[in-house]
Amino acid sequence: MSEMVSSPENLLQGLAGLELKRLRNAAVVIAGAGNIGSHLAPLLARAGVRLLRIIDRDRVEAKNLANQDFRREHVGGWKAEVLAERIQGQFPGLTVEARPLDLENLPLGQFDVDVLFGALDSRRARQACFRRSPGRSAFRRWTAASAKDWSAACRCSCPATTTACLECGWGKADYARLAEEYPCEP
Repeated sequence: MSEMVSSPENLLQGLAGLELKRLRNAAVVIAGAGNIGSHLAPLLARAGVRLLRIIDRDRVEAKNLANQDFRREHVGGWKAEVLAERIQGQFPGLTVEARPLDLENLPLGQFDVDVLFGALDSRRARQACFRRSPGRSAFRRWTAASAKDWSAACRCSCPATTTACLECGWGKADYARLAEEYPCEP
């Protein structure tokens, strides 16, 4: 892997509105530890965040091993806990917290961070995550990402900018599909 690709700064640079120098020493939540979240968490640790809180209600399954950052010995464990334990071992000075719960069951104070990354696979979860996103300062932002097959999409919503919120781009069909757990699967 080339030096340019392996740098967290280069990998995270594509997130519009995210100032990497301000990411250092930030408190960050990753909601979702699957296709995107399992790979994003170690990058954020390398970028120098001070707190990394990982939220995911699912356990690692054998089918996750093909495209998520888990190994066979992790099967059956809570995704958030497995990821947090591994990152804590690699970055002992970093505070890493695992929340193996449905994000709607967490107190709102758990979302009082500088940056909230929503790496979620359902509209319902994305909506719940967005509605919990911090928005009290110019640096606090919400970023949504989703993956299907080998491609990913990302959008960033920043307070005090002209960026539309998550639901501004939704139509009636999006609201009708809120109950779908995995809308990216055929």
